[in-house]
Amino acid sequence: MTSNGITDLAEAPLEEFERELAAGDGATYAHRLREDALVVVPQRVLDKAETIAEIDAAGGWDGFEIDRVREDLLSEDSAVVTYRIQAHRGAFEYSAWLSSVYTRDADGWRLLLHQQTPLD
Repeated sequence: MTSNGITDLAEAPLEEFERELAAGDGATYAHRLREDALVVVPQRVLDKAETIAEIDAAGGWDGFEIDRVREDLLSEDSAVVTYRIQAHRGAFEYSAWLSSVYTRDADGWRLLLHQQTPLD
């Protein structure tokens, strides 16, 4: 993991959150996403409820690898993590650059915006 301009993101283990989401189900997303979260995937922009429904329908990845992780603290209460994912679900394979913006509130670090750029 690289951190640029970050003195300490120990209280915001963003890469861990992203791994939790990649392996998770709708309940995982319900816990981690803010109410006003947006998830930008190929061909669609989903709100929180749509994201949860899509994840419950598709399920998590059967396996995935995350690398080239970069975490940046944008302010005391906001941060972004960017990384490459290579994942599969059954015969379907997916490679993309992903970025997630997190904000911190009374409930801790929550996902505000997630965006995917497929490599294929």
